[in-house]
Amino acid sequence: SFSTLNKPDAFRNYHQVNQTDIAFFTELLGKNNVITDREDCVFASTDWFRRYIGNASCILTPDSTEKVSQI
Repeated sequence: SFSTLNKPDAFRNYHQVNQTDIAFFTELLGKNNVITDREDCVFASTDWFRRYIGNASCILTPDSTEKVSQI
């Protein structure tokens, strides 16, 4: 099964979201549109059957296609 502990090599080189990224997203989207609560992130990155759990550092909720394109 796929989990954050057993990642295929293809996924190991992706950028990890850091505080600089969170600050950028917050400035762009506003504080209410950048969710960093761990429980919310786990819930949002878990599949319907709860078999696969991602490792999201944040949830972004842009309110326009313009903001999506800036992310």
